[in-house]
Amino acid sequence: MRRKRNYGFSDVFANPINIFAIFILIRFYFVISPFLLPQDAYYFLYTDSLSLSYFDHPPMISWILYIFRLIFGRNLFAIKIADFSVSIATLFAFYQLAKTFKKDINKSLLVAISSVLLTVITLITTPDIPLVLFWCLSVLFLYKAIFEQKQLYWVFGGIAMGLAFDSKYTAIFLQAGLILFLLFSKKYRHVLATPYPYLSLIIAHIIILPVYIWNANNQWVSFLYQSADRGSSLKSFNPILFLGFFLSQSIMLLPPVYFASVWQIVKSVKNFFKLQDSEMFLFAFIFPMFFAFTIISFFYWIKINWLLPVYLLIIILYLDKYSYKLIKYNIDLSIALHILIFVELVFYPIQIKSDDTFFGWQNLSIEVQKIQSANPNAFIFSNDNYKTTAVLRLLMNERIYAGNIIGQKAFNFKYVDKNLDSLKSKDAIFLDSDPHFKNLLPKNEEPALLKPYFEKITELQPIIIMDDWGRPARKFYVYKCYNYFGE
Repeated sequence: MRRKRNYGFSDVFANPINIFAIFILIRFYFVISPFLLPQDAYYFLYTDSLSLSYFDHPPMISWILYIFRLIFGRNLFAIKIADFSVSIATLFAFYQLAKTFKKDINKSLLVAISSVLLTVITLITTPDIPLVLFWCLSVLFLYKAIFEQKQLYWVFGGIAMGLAFDSKYTAIFLQAGLILFLLFSKKYRHVLATPYPYLSLIIAHIIILPVYIWNANNQWVSFLYQSADRGSSLKSFNPILFLGFFLSQSIMLLPPVYFASVWQIVKSVKNFFKLQDSEMFLFAFIFPMFFAFTIISFFYWIKINWLLPVYLLIIILYLDKYSYKLIKYNIDLSIALHILIFVELVFYPIQIKSDDTFFGWQNLSIEVQKIQSANPNAFIFSNDNYKTTAVLRLLMNERIYAGNIIGQKAFNFKYVDKNLDSLKSKDAIFLDSDPHFKNLLPKNEEPALLKPYFEKITELQPIIIMDDWGRPARKFYVYKCYNYFGE
């Protein structure tokens, strides 16, 4: 008699439909929440000026957001329901992938849903949201093309790889993974002698054409920014950076599953040529990206979301190595962590000393509107790359400018607001965020960056945003700038 698996917790988890429902209930809170992050605003503003591509990323996130904007309007709900919908599609693609690899569906979904990575792509708008979806679909379609010999799926795989690249440039690792597997697989190496993989890659690059065309028309600035510019920022060898990378990445799968997975990756490298073909196939789409960023992490800070696409594949590849006891630890930790996230979002007990925060933006927009009413002929700008500018432009529905006003880095705003001649001779209001403020006093100092661009600068009273506990939470210095000379 076959022994029933003991999940170690409620039988509600024994049905995939129940697990999907739990995912929807937990993550849907983020859809109806009023919490706006700078990234949400910035990428949503892509939809104000639809383009073939953008300065810092390909266009997929803007195309998705634009569809939801058409349906729900220019508001936060459209942003959040877009993120949520794509995350649901990603979970379904993961489900199909796990089924294809004949993995325990309940176990697969439990590990995926208990991870933080699905929370990240639901809570924060980034190009990783469509990237993870199309990464899963690419692997699914290419598996069917190679292992099940369904030639039409070469076409689907090419489309998915192209759409993944249209989401984020790191999708180039998908194409590398395909070639890597076909080169090293004895059983399937003969596929390289057929036209199918090349057809798939050609289709992918046809789908990528909008990105190529935009870059060609803009001095290849996006490719240069994501390659040479970032490369120039590499620091000297620093093991502390690697340690930070290693520990921060553990948050995505949560430590029990993450550390078990890293150990399995090490074993897979050691026994690469002993892997079964299906294992080698998955590993080919995991290892190049994982290895590249691991090496880079000794010289550069790797952001927590950059490896998101490989983690769902890691779950499928090493699922059989996770005990139900290990998964239960992951779920318990996940529940605790999501409770902490909920408490932070609702009550804000821990202040985030960064502009990458959800707190205070609505109140800031109200205060800036008051300043705008008192200075109706002055334009408003900020210089923190994109954050304050993006949020205020969305909330106020006004043309708030970025650091290119004073010749500074402004990301995509530099390409949206190219002609600044109309602002010459006008007065301006400059907002300067101070995330690590020590007091509530004015700065009593004219910013040196402003002096070459204005005739006179006067400091106004700073904007102080208080939290619900009566604590000062955000501080913005405010300057009235007279007679803009132009960039």
